[in-house]
Amino acid sequence: FIPFFNGLSGGQKRGYTHLVDSSLDWGQALPALKSFMDVEALRERPGGGKLNFYVSYFGLGNPLYHNISDGAGYNVMHLHSSVSGVSRPKHLEEVNLALSPGWFCIGASMLQPVYNAHAPGNWNAHYELIYRRQARFLQRLMTVRPVLLQPLVSGMFPELADMPRMLKWADAFRLARLCAFFRARDPDAQPGFGFNAYKVTAQDLRRFSHGPAPPETARNDMTFLRVNLQ
Repeated sequence: FIPFFNGLSGGQKRGYTHLVDSSLDWGQALPALKSFMDVEALRERPGGGKLNFYVSYFGLGNPLYHNISDGAGYNVMHLHSSVSGVSRPKHLEEVNLALSPGWFCIGASMLQPVYNAHAPGNWNAHYELIYRRQARFLQRLMTVRPVLLQPLVSGMFPELADMPRMLKWADAFRLARLCAFFRARDPDAQPGFGFNAYKVTAQDLRRFSHGPAPPETARNDMTFLRVNLQ
């Protein structure tokens, strides 16, 4: 069983702090994630409405094969993910311009700053500067009239054909910043010990998205490297 860790290392609950990738997380926790979603949707549906689940996945499988998609009691949205294999499932290419409160289910290999190709390594002042520019851009984008928004974000306008690529870049930085906050707190659940699930309130989301930089920023300030390379 891949996620097994002995008690001296902190046990299974702390495994993600020591190892990732094939030593812990190959995407084998997708069935456990599906079960977790079903149980939580029955347990805490907000006023009869739907729960939101955001998923960032690393592995070889396809979440849709395990029915990880919108269900009777919840919505499933995808954050930046790393999927190996012959093709990348189209649903993992989506970019959600705005985030809502709910459960954020982050694969252990995505939580640690290893497989985010756009923002690898720990969060730092340089990343923070880039993220803040992107966040302002996304906020302005949300003011576009709905009839124009979809053609705009899909790159249908020739002058903005690179928009899908730009949004994926912004999605990757947004995930990296979220994970910097998540690494500073214990998960609220761990489906299959391959995912860490965090219950995020509206207040949390405002802080994570628009508040001060994550605590690890000062410890990992790599701005001097950027300056030296210029």
